[in-house]
Amino acid sequence: MSKISVFHDYFCEVGGAELVLKVLVTHYTFKKTFSKGRVVKIKTLFATKDINYRFQRLVNVQPIFAGKLGNWLCKMFKKNVGKLLTPFLNLIFDRKIKLHEVSFINTSFYLPLSNKSKKIIYYHKFPTWFLSNPSTYLKNMPFVFKWFFSLFMLIFHKQIFNAFSSPQNIVISNSSKTAYLFYKYWQKHSEIFLPILGLQGIYNKDLYSDNNIRSKKTRIAKIYNHIKVAYIGRMEKGKNLECVKKVILKLKKNAIDNISFGFIGKGSLLKDIKKTKYINLRFYGWVPRQKVFNLLKFYDFVLSLGDEAFGLTSFEALLFKKAVIGYAYTGLYDFGMLQTNVIPIYNLRKCSNLLYNKLLQANKLRLNTKDNIYIEKILKLYNIKQFVSKLKFYIS
Repeated sequence: MSKISVFHDYFCEVGGAELVLKVLVTHYTFKKTFSKGRVVKIKTLFATKDINYRFQRLVNVQPIFAGKLGNWLCKMFKKNVGKLLTPFLNLIFDRKIKLHEVSFINTSFYLPLSNKSKKIIYYHKFPTWFLSNPSTYLKNMPFVFKWFFSLFMLIFHKQIFNAFSSPQNIVISNSSKTAYLFYKYWQKHSEIFLPILGLQGIYNKDLYSDNNIRSKKTRIAKIYNHIKVAYIGRMEKGKNLECVKKVILKLKKNAIDNISFGFIGKGSLLKDIKKTKYINLRFYGWVPRQKVFNLLKFYDFVLSLGDEAFGLTSFEALLFKKAVIGYAYTGLYDFGMLQTNVIPIYNLRKCSNLLYNKLLQANKLRLNTKDNIYIEKILKLYNIKQFVSKLKFYIS
């Protein structure tokens, strides 16, 4: 195998995409492929100061913009303002990638501008910023920025199209949703590699065995009428916590106190949820992954309402035989929404009303928490072995 350079667009926090990359580049199958030494070097646009410490020195993150500038860019991207820089960052990123003969790129926004070098691009989200109406990418931004992005695409559209058309550039999508959008906008066929699940020790059948998880086939909320709902992950824009906030305010207004919420994670929207002053709210902050799974035992539902390409939280919850209320057109679509423990939301514009009604009717839902069929399906589809065996074909 020839040496392959590894790129990731930016490291502002360790989420599902970053953890997949971490597991992949440290896997024994690709150790010599991605690294000349003991530690894999990952090139990126910008990163926070402590990112190498958080990766436990298994990989060496090398940002173009580091230090205070890297922290500032991460902060701006969280506020969406920084995303106005995306066209310029794409140009810088592409120029850096051109210097390497073969590259593996883990990204959510990069669009290739040439076919001079071989690129294997794994998209964990479809890059929507290039659309002529970038409302899905730049919410609440002035209308004038529509023309800014349109101008970039007017100049570079042909280059990007030719790059995608080249067999040199291989596109891999993390879901059928992402693959569909690539074909729709770029006429590019892409392979679908479902993400790796079971990171950091979750791949232990003892954790979600019947001995550790309540497995009675009963109505949700365990006969008594108090319903417990959990949210796990970053509390940032894009996760659709606005919908959850509206539901909480509606419950408070109507004096409904038999539904409680637990929030596992931190983020800029944490304060907004706290301001609702609903009586049944509990905040855990960031907790170790093992503790997250222990906390799940005490909850009935897990929310996953963001318009994401995949959404690992949904599948981790299903492994623990918890009901998931999630946006239908994510990774749940690939898995099969007819599973007994998946309660889909089909329209995010009506999310608050739909979620409110589903929670009020929760005691009427019968969920089969004893059936292990869907657990076996998850383990078969979303694992390291499956991912590695597919990727090996492209980099051998």
